[in-house]
Amino acid sequence: MKKTALYFLLLLLTSTIGLFVLANKDSNSTKAITLAPISATPLVSKPLTPLKVLYVTHDESSKHHDYVGQHQVFESIATEQGWDYSILAPKSKGLIQTLEENTDFAKGYDVVVYNFCVAGSKNLKAVANVINQTKKLHVDALLIHGSMHSFFPTYSKRLYERLDEEALKNLDLVSVGIGEGVADAKLVKKWENANPNEEFPIWGDFCGAASEKHARHLPVKIHKLRDHESAKSVIQDYTISKSELYLNLYKTDNLIEILEGTTVETNPEKEVSATVLWERPYEKASVMGLSLGHFLDEWKTPEFQALLVHSIEYLAN
Repeated sequence: MKKTALYFLLLLLTSTIGLFVLANKDSNSTKAITLAPISATPLVSKPLTPLKVLYVTHDESSKHHDYVGQHQVFESIATEQGWDYSILAPKSKGLIQTLEENTDFAKGYDVVVYNFCVAGSKNLKAVANVINQTKKLHVDALLIHGSMHSFFPTYSKRLYERLDEEALKNLDLVSVGIGEGVADAKLVKKWENANPNEEFPIWGDFCGAASEKHARHLPVKIHKLRDHESAKSVIQDYTISKSELYLNLYKTDNLIEILEGTTVETNPEKEVSATVLWERPYEKASVMGLSLGHFLDEWKTPEFQALLVHSIEYLAN
């Protein structure tokens, strides 16, 4: 009876575990042989340590972007994915002031996701701190939509186009960075005087695909330019019913272009195209840009959510 009981106990253990190891007598290595499980229920493997993700955004919606609604969608996705996530959306202090004062706000996270729009900000300490989360702390970054249209004074003349002729006479724009960026010479000099050992922080260069303008709100056709883990959900071209296509001002040389968007016009000659998903290797980390997602309805689509999830998972792994 003891032998019989022992036999059934061993049979139960091997059936449940479904794995045993045979020692290779001719070497110090071992060989693992997987047995088919008895149960027909598929096994679900989850990472032992959940991804640590920081989401940086505004605490209120703006005239152009529903940040509150997008925040809710992100939290729903993060919860479903089992991420260990935090939200940085300061209320007592403005977002810019928080980004300026906290020099290591992304420390300890696998990925930091930026979804904000501060186009006119000249706060160079804030933009430098954001860049340094990736440059010095090596935290991978994902920039979403309006984040690309931020800190214009560090690389774009877009805001100066509204000045009158008299004001333009007193403006001295100088070339900055590795692309077609420009900045006010006084702003650059101010930074250099205060930070002689630090490079002038250029947001367009950090983004990889700099942008300062967008097309009209139109349907946008999405086309895959290359295979990439972040876009593995894109099997064939598809069209977003209405979006806001960000136009590329310039691109860094090491940019990995993944998806392209093209506006759908009644007159094909008016159609414009731009890179909408990309990766830029940056120091010992990576920056990814996803310029889609202007409308909340777009955030709710499975196509956008898949790009968001797979981009974050790619960066974290």
